[in-house]
Amino acid sequence: MAGGASLPVPPGVPDGVSGNAPDGVLLREQILDLEKRLHAIRAGGIDSVVLGGPDRESVFALTNTSRTYRAIAENMGEGAATVSERGVVLYVNLMLAAMLAGDRRHLVGAPVTDMFGAADQSTVSGLLAVAPGATTRAEANLRRRDGALVPVLLAATCLDLEGVLVRCLIATDLTARKEAEDALARGRRELERRSEELERSNRDLEQFAYVASHDLQEPLRMVSSYTTLLAEDLGDSLDDTARRHLDFAHDGAARMQQLVSDLLHYARVSRGADTGRQRVDCDQLVETATVDLHEAIAAAGATVTHDPLPTVTGMRTEIEQLFTNLVGNAVKFRGEEPVRVHVSAARDGPMWRFSVADNGIGIDPAQAETIFDVFRRLHKPGSYPGTGIGLAICKKVVEHHGGRIWVESQPGTGATFRFTLPAADNDQVD
Repeated sequence: MAGGASLPVPPGVPDGVSGNAPDGVLLREQILDLEKRLHAIRAGGIDSVVLGGPDRESVFALTNTSRTYRAIAENMGEGAATVSERGVVLYVNLMLAAMLAGDRRHLVGAPVTDMFGAADQSTVSGLLAVAPGATTRAEANLRRRDGALVPVLLAATCLDLEGVLVRCLIATDLTARKEAEDALARGRRELERRSEELERSNRDLEQFAYVASHDLQEPLRMVSSYTTLLAEDLGDSLDDTARRHLDFAHDGAARMQQLVSDLLHYARVSRGADTGRQRVDCDQLVETATVDLHEAIAAAGATVTHDPLPTVTGMRTEIEQLFTNLVGNAVKFRGEEPVRVHVSAARDGPMWRFSVADNGIGIDPAQAETIFDVFRRLHKPGSYPGTGIGLAICKKVVEHHGGRIWVESQPGTGATFRFTLPAADNDQVD
């Protein structure tokens, strides 16, 4: 329908008249009713005429309806149809006919359910049961003449036009949206698959590093031990060149032992997963790290201080290693001035943001990302002790706890390492 209703033709004069009303009065009322309907047709208020029959309704479209309203319906960007109270299609616009790839002459007069797939019959029937003045919406699939299904969003409205109930259907094509949703779902599945592969690869790599590091410990201890025994047994019989070669072998084995030990520590981070998470008092951990680093701190004449620190949720041994590595680096990479290291914390939403600041040699901002890579060293071998794994362990610990770590520094002005850890429930700084 466009611009008017579909008009059921009233029955003729009954064969018998009951009651007290004269036959002329009843005939006059029916003639007046027909005149009103004809006037509505001439005014463009009626779009089609429906003749009821014993088996089905016959629909006759009218050509003198309002051209303005018909033009709006014909040129709208969505499919539109009107349906009689008995579910017969009275009108189909060009867009809906195109969506169905059908001829409007075949669509008008047919049951509206013929437009939809078998799985959507109950949905369409429910939409057509909408009460006068109300609007309901549901997704369904139009069935084209070739059997292909077109996903649409249907909006059904029931209009009461002078006692004639007409259902108006608006169909919005969802093909593009469904294709985008399918592509997004495929992308999500592919991302999940690759994520699983990456996790499996990381687990395999960690397992390899753990096993390899563990198995390398014994051969390296043997090399170190036997070079020491060889130097002791041969004693004065060794010339300076031989003794120097033995020293090189012993030092190389010692460095390799340290490297393997650090690699083993790196591989152990996140092994055993989250079963050991607990409330961790960071005040205690910094104190423990200071005790563990006592010799290095005393040798450097360093001063390590900290503010009252919060309690976080995490793996105690991992977080202790985190503080030990960062404070140890601050003491190690020092300048000419007496070393000062300070640890502080501030609340950052559900996390605590920690800062480990020093007055050491500083870091080039261009290296602020790469220093957290495994085996990354910013100085020549021998300049400073270490294997280049310490900060990589720090990063892995922080990320295992759902946080992030970064550094703010300039060469010669010291460095401040910042990282976040999850706050414990109902935690307060002492």
